[in-house]
Amino acid sequence: MIDKEIHRITQKKFADKNRNYYRNKNKIHNLKNKLNGYASKKQKEYAKRNPEKIKAHNFANRTKQKGNKCKMCSTKKNLEFHHTNYKKNQGITICKGHHEKC
Repeated sequence: MIDKEIHRITQKKFADKNRNYYRNKNKIHNLKNKLNGYASKKQKEYAKRNPEKIKAHNFANRTKQKGNKCKMCSTKKNLEFHHTNYKKNQGITICKGHHEKC
């Protein structure tokens, strides 16, 4: 029991002492990923396998940001884009509650 408390206190001291170091390290890592265009190899592989879906997702994100509202209940919160056709970028903007029902 005492060993666990000593270990916990030691960890807390280490974390307090090195917090800024790890924050900066994470920021640099995230910036490198952004500069490369993707956060991971899996995302690159997914994009190669599904180019139509990537285009559709990008279209949906742009559409969602234009201040749309849910076509069913007119709310502007928790909006998502429901794809009716991925290849033609067709779909509607609806709230999360209605999207789960689709």
